[in-house]
Amino acid sequence: MAKKALFVNTQVAKKISCKRIQRMETIKVNFDYFWNDFDPADNYFTRILSKKYKVELSDKPDLFFFTNTYGGSKKEYLKHKCHRVFLGWENMRANWNICDYVLDSDFYSNNPRHKRWPIWASWNNSRILQPKQPEAYMQKKKFACMVVSNPHAKERIAFFHALSNYKQVDSGGRYLNNVGGPVANKRDFIRDYKFVISFENSLYPG
Repeated sequence: MAKKALFVNTQVAKKISCKRIQRMETIKVNFDYFWNDFDPADNYFTRILSKKYKVELSDKPDLFFFTNTYGGSKKEYLKHKCHRVFLGWENMRANWNICDYVLDSDFYSNNPRHKRWPIWASWNNSRILQPKQPEAYMQKKKFACMVVSNPHAKERIAFFHALSNYKQVDSGGRYLNNVGGPVANKRDFIRDYKFVISFENSLYPG
């Protein structure tokens, strides 16, 4: 019974559990609902944790990282009676009823369970400013494009029109299409361009 008490969602129990984690030499982790090429064995979180712990992937983790708000029928978080960490890099708010800690772009004041950590904070800015393949980039002849079907993102649409006043911008989506119809494959389409307009669909502080 005492062991289960460590995972009750109360501040006292979480403080006890945090101290237990701090004393660990090995920490077990698991991830859910991340992107397709996400490597659960080698990623930003495992590299940070490995500076202090030996990190293991486990079906019975000490830390469970997830990006899904679980608003539908998917309830994977219920399998893990441990510290749950929500990573909110999409424009969605954390459900504090199902997570213990939150990493996202929102602004909170005096919340020890929250850390503002927008997506760009995980990027290597010195690398992202440079083309991955400079020679291939310089050989591209087309200027800019976008692939958009949502007509409600006003800032994105305004930017498209403003940039189009400077130079031709090809639109391969269902909205503002000017290439003869929606493209069949987005990745194949955009690889011929030097620049891609890739605004998010929605806007939120942070």
